Amino acid sequence: YEYRTADAFLRDFELMKNNAIKFNGEESFLGKEATEIYEFVKKTVAENREEFDAMEKAVQEQLNSGRKRKKTSSNSKPASSDTTGTGNAGKVDKGTMGSGNVVLDGVAVAAAVDFGNIPTDFIIGDDSG
Repeated sequence: YEYRTADAFLRDFELMKNNAIKFNGEESFLGKEATEIYEFVKKTVAENREEFDAMEKAVQEQLNSGRKRKKTSSNSKPASSDTTGTGNAGKVDKGTMGSGNVVLDGVAVAAAVDFGNIPTDFIIGDDSG
């Protein structure tokens, strides 16, 4: 997904948290994990707010300028850094679930979220785990 603002990115995490609570209960394993993830992302965005605001302002100025961006050739390297070392910048590495890039108007910012120790055998709605 591409987000033009950090707040739009944060709203999606809030939606995921709310859905986890709605369908599994606030005290369920998934409800608690979703709340922890949301709080972590919210705190991280707040800690980096100045940087996000600067990027958002630059994006808005670019959009308002009416300038069309030049497309880069398919041989050029991506604008973002490849944090996985695989040449797949901008793509989620399936081997490290929870890592990926946030894209603000074509500029990827590496991001990783630790989803905790979610068991692979949990049952939705099961509060025992």
